[in-house]
Amino acid sequence: MESVNDIAREISILVPKMMRNVKAEFFTRVDFTTSQFIIMVSLHERKSVSSGKLAREHNLSNPTITGIVDRLTKQGYVRRLSDVKDRRKVLVSLTIRGKETVKKFQKLIQQRWKDILRHLTKKEQQTSINVFRKLNKIVSDEVLISEKTKYLK
Repeated sequence: MESVNDIAREISILVPKMMRNVKAEFFTRVDFTTSQFIIMVSLHERKSVSSGKLAREHNLSNPTITGIVDRLTKQGYVRRLSDVKDRRKVLVSLTIRGKETVKKFQKLIQQRWKDILRHLTKKEQQTSINVFRKLNKIVSDEVLISEKTKYLK
């Protein structure tokens, strides 16, 4: 049985390789960077969010997130809105073009995973999704704990 260190080392090599393959296929067709796309995916998960909250969630400075949002706005992927409750607050959300772009990427990823998973047995496929769900929960829980403790310091 391999040690946790061996498995972690191999995953740290394999996951970026897998991501590069999908990323290369998709990003050659679009006019934005990986960072910009990560922000778009984050926006896709909700209706709208403040720039400040986006910056905190992605560990970016306010000027950096402003630059990303500015470029995405100029390209028609994102729009700025005034908060109904506090007009001084500016919210960011995806445009229809932005939503369609994220959906295209998700479909590409889904197709890529179908191509990969078809090489596994049904049992291996089910084990894979169970492991991904568990890993996602662990990572999500760690992020939540990290966010909560950051404000206690």
